[in-house]
Amino acid sequence: MKFWKEFKALGTDMLLLADCGMKEYADIEINKAEKNIREFESRFSRFVKGNELDELNNKSELKVSEEMRSLLVKAEEAYGETGGIFDPTVITTLENIGYRESFGEGERSSGMSSGEIRKIFFKREKFDTLEIDGGHIKKPKDLRIEFGGIGKGYLVDMIAGEFGKKFKNFWVSAGGDIFISGKDNDANWKIGVQHPTETDKDIAVIESKNEKLCLATSGIIKRRGGEGGSEWHHIIDPRTGLPVKNEILSVTAIAPSVLSADVYAKTALIIGIEAGLEFINRHEASACLIITKQLEIILSDKMKQYLV
Repeated sequence: MKFWKEFKALGTDMLLLADCGMKEYADIEINKAEKNIREFESRFSRFVKGNELDELNNKSELKVSEEMRSLLVKAEEAYGETGGIFDPTVITTLENIGYRESFGEGERSSGMSSGEIRKIFFKREKFDTLEIDGGHIKKPKDLRIEFGGIGKGYLVDMIAGEFGKKFKNFWVSAGGDIFISGKDNDANWKIGVQHPTETDKDIAVIESKNEKLCLATSGIIKRRGGEGGSEWHHIIDPRTGLPVKNEILSVTAIAPSVLSADVYAKTALIIGIEAGLEFINRHEASACLIITKQLEIILSDKMKQYLV
């Protein structure tokens, strides 16, 4: 039997589902996972003052927890793998365009011009100035980062790792970041790819044909804001210091982990259709589905095998 729980966390819709013969056992594990998710949010969200991330952003040298060290290492790896396209220092632009609070709780345009935002961004301390020595971190005091690019993927992988010790068939998702394992009543799991403009519909359906499937979607539709004629979205191109501008509405990526899928989807969205497809195709066991602003669907080399 399937048992599940839906709730809001990390600014998105969470779903924890386990196929288990005992409701009490499933409930215990699901509630434990929810507690871990809420603790993670309280420790690492940039919207929580005085937490571990806030402390990191306000010091030049400190000892961090093992989980913070792990997040920083993952961020460093993603930064290197993408040639700096994945860049946690985009917090500088996110705040300057008005995205200073959890989405839906006061997003506003800052009124700053693009030129002002770019000037501040390119004066920021660079992510590669951060030094990780075990749990000891050294950085310029003004270096500020956020984990919005990998946090949900990291967390979904972590929860799925715990579920995998207890359940064969399960589903863990944080918005578009999804980890599924096993079967759905002896059938393959199916995941709808949300239509970017008609959000009550699916534009495509992905089918899991293996023991697990990890995917993530990155798009420019949901987290948007602005007032007074100034509009923005939350996907920042570190090459310009501004919200990305190209022909892509969203990218859904499949990878060996949800964190990797998260990084790959954002990278493909930022660098554009041609370069994005080339980037995805270079990675074994990865695939992507790109939706353009003309609602055209473009597939990477391996993506067709996952579509229903």
